[in-house]
Amino acid sequence: MGDLFQGYQSEHWYQGIYSSTTAVNPVNSIINREDWPEEKTPFTQMNLLNREEKQLRELIFRLRTTLSIPYRESLANRLNTLFHDSKEEDPSSIGITIGSLRCFYNFIKLNIDLTCPTITLTPETNIYATWREKINHLTSVHFLPNGETRFVIFKPNTRHPEKTVRIYGTTTFDNLMETLEPYGVKDWIAL
Repeated sequence: MGDLFQGYQSEHWYQGIYSSTTAVNPVNSIINREDWPEEKTPFTQMNLLNREEKQLRELIFRLRTTLSIPYRESLANRLNTLFHDSKEEDPSSIGITIGSLRCFYNFIKLNIDLTCPTITLTPETNIYATWREKINHLTSVHFLPNGETRFVIFKPNTRHPEKTVRIYGTTTFDNLMETLEPYGVKDWIAL
């Protein structure tokens, strides 16, 4: 079987130089470890963080320049603050999960008639948006990196006004407002 693979050649790129090397050790050949060049992997954790940070900044900039979002400037400023605070807390983190921010941005673009929410970050650095009208009218949404959302609604009980109804669930960001519609949420979170 050694003879079968003896002539098989493997192609490699190393530091921009193309080389063709034998993939299988030919019979009776000695390969010294010193003969192998040290491969410097261009893909590192730092490169990944830098690329994601660049995408994050571009997405915040895109939000800031999306003219259809009426409160785009204050929202972008808040996201920048959260990003810098999160980076200060943990310099090795990305700051805000890019998938969560993308999910939030797409939700806001679909629902430009909503008031500006209060934005915070979860411990996993996902976006958490809250709309509150009164003490007993609250809608909070956790935007997950995979395009899904977790929501909770607090509203007065119509039969017992001193009590509060709590509703929670999960859905995708593009179906969220349709899911919340039966609960009258838009009455207190729309412009």
